[in-house]
Amino acid sequence: MRDFAKAAETADHGPSTLRRYADDQALAVLINALRLNDEQNAIAQGEPKLNPTIVSATPEKVVIEDCTDTSSVLLYNRKTGKPINDEPGGLRRIDATISRKEIGWKATKIRIWQVGSC
Repeated sequence: MRDFAKAAETADHGPSTLRRYADDQALAVLINALRLNDEQNAIAQGEPKLNPTIVSATPEKVVIEDCTDTSSVLLYNRKTGKPINDEPGGLRRIDATISRKEIGWKATKIRIWQVGSC
């Protein structure tokens, strides 16, 4: 998620470090979120605070639940530098599945819930 937050600073949805850590549905969700921000000239500033917990684990996959604090993250207009809104994020649930791949572990499923979901 730290690489996603870094990419959100520029709304870069092209080739990135995300591909090293995410695949399948998770990569599609993250790239789509960045693409939407790019289309709206929105960039994020601020650092989310992660608090992951392992829900279950097998030799092939790990399921993680997080209550991420996005209260210090705001969206800004890339062209003007002005805030898009003055409403910071908040606590939001993030569910992720990390799967063993041929070349290591990658996030393969992710669901990012709305603010207030945890």
